[in-house]
Amino acid sequence: MTLIFKNICNIKSMRQMTNEFNTTATIENFKLLLDDDKIEEIPHYVAINELLKKLEITELEKIRKGIIKNIIKRKAL
Repeated sequence: MTLIFKNICNIKSMRQMTNEFNTTATIENFKLLLDDDKIEEIPHYVAINELLKKLEITELEKIRKGIIKNIIKRKAL
């Protein structure tokens, strides 16, 4: 989700995303948006890139489809 929000917010780089999203206000907003009180910080961009490298393309497609379905279901578009 952080990458989607990065693009929505027109943030140009992964480093800038890490710097801008790791604020108290942003983390509180992510908690509300994702309905997850356990979020303490936004993962560093290197960790996100390493995770993405390990995923198969088919898994990324499943994740993307799930996100799209969830957005449509919530009528958040």
